[in-house]
Amino acid sequence: MMAHLPNRSPDFIEEAIRSIMAAKKGVKRKEPILKKISHTDIIPQKKGNGQLRIEYLINEATGEVVTYSMAYINDSICSVDNGRVIGFDNAHGEHHKHVMGQYIPVEFESFAKTMKLFEDQWHQHLAKRKSK
Repeated sequence: MMAHLPNRSPDFIEEAIRSIMAAKKGVKRKEPILKKISHTDIIPQKKGNGQLRIEYLINEATGEVVTYSMAYINDSICSVDNGRVIGFDNAHGEHHKHVMGQYIPVEFESFAKTMKLFEDQWHQHLAKRKSK
C-alpha cells in the first residue's frame, strides 16, 4: 500500500528533496537569518498627503539587503498601482521603479543609492506639486 502525501507546492517538494539529499550527504544547511524592517510614515495634507512606506529584508550575517520596497503612496494623485506615485523595489527578480502606474527597469548600484534616489525623486515631486 502506497502512502499519499497531501498536495504541496512545487517549491515545498523541491525544498524537501534538497533537505533529504543534504541529510544523506551529511551536510547541514544553514539558512540565513533575515530581519524584516518595515516603516510607514503618514504625511499630513499640508505637507503633501499620503504615506511613505519602506520595507526590506536584511541578511543579518552579511548585512546584505535581500529584498526591498520603497514607495510614496497617495491614491488621491494616482488611482492605479495601489496609489503608488513613486516607488522602487526588486520584486519579480528585477530592480525597477514605479512612476504613476508605469513600470521602469533601473540599474542597481546599492540599496543606499536607491534609497537616496527615491528620497530625491519624492522631494522633487513635492516641490513640483507645491509650485502649481
